[in-house]
Amino acid sequence: MDSLQMLTQAQLMKLLNCSESHVTFLREMGIIPAIRTGRNYMFSPRAVSNFYMDYEGLDVSSRIKAIQSKQIVDARKKI
Repeated sequence: MDSLQMLTQAQLMKLLNCSESHVTFLREMGIIPAIRTGRNYMFSPRAVSNFYMDYEGLDVSSRIKAIQSKQIVDARKKI
């Protein structure tokens, strides 16, 4: 069951080395899906792994770049 341990938003912030508002933006855009647990959000290891695979080589460091990267990933998935 250890492989099923969910990540909190704070843990994901540390993992991605970004701010809370940026993690919130990535979640709201659907770039990293989350599960709402009361007032908090949790991120599955699979969601984080898929993020790494789908967005490898792309830039999500700003809102504009994240939106552009999401469009690229969405286009790849349609093929």
